[in-house]
Amino acid sequence: AVYDAFDASGVVYTDAEVDDHLQMWRLIGHHLGVDPRLLPRDRASATELYRLIRSRQQARCASGVAMTQALVDQAHRHMPRLVGPILPTTFRHFLGDDVADLIGIAPANWSRHLFPVLNRVTRVLTRGSSEHPAHARWSEYVGRHLMEGVLAEMRHGDRPAFRIPTHLADRV
Repeated sequence: AVYDAFDASGVVYTDAEVDDHLQMWRLIGHHLGVDPRLLPRDRASATELYRLIRSRQQARCASGVAMTQALVDQAHRHMPRLVGPILPTTFRHFLGDDVADLIGIAPANWSRHLFPVLNRVTRVLTRGSSEHPAHARWSEYVGRHLMEGVLAEMRHGDRPAFRIPTHLADRV
């Protein structure tokens, strides 16, 4: 799924990076006690495992549709206004129509025509060993906007209290 998302976004990566990523997850799986025969060794086996899990584990249900709608509503509340109109299409772009239909994502709108252009731009900006400053700034802006909004919602608009516990204050 990770590589499909990279492909859908236009991120440039190498086969060696895929191999390294899968090796990392095999190591994590080993430490978690996962049977090594279940851990994919290459992208083809990872893709096959992903398809098998999806076919056995995904089905439409009212809870999944309700949770998806809550996620979309939260994203609408906290993403920059410019991004809001393209959110359902963005989810659909990355999840695929089959999964998006399963969880009740709205149909794609006019913004579906933006994704081929955005993919080309991302390919140019992520090619090479360093990240392009414009790409980094946009990613930081959108990510910060979303996280600040979610945190504000979790705190009900209040700033978190900053207090040093008495037992720690004496040590300073």
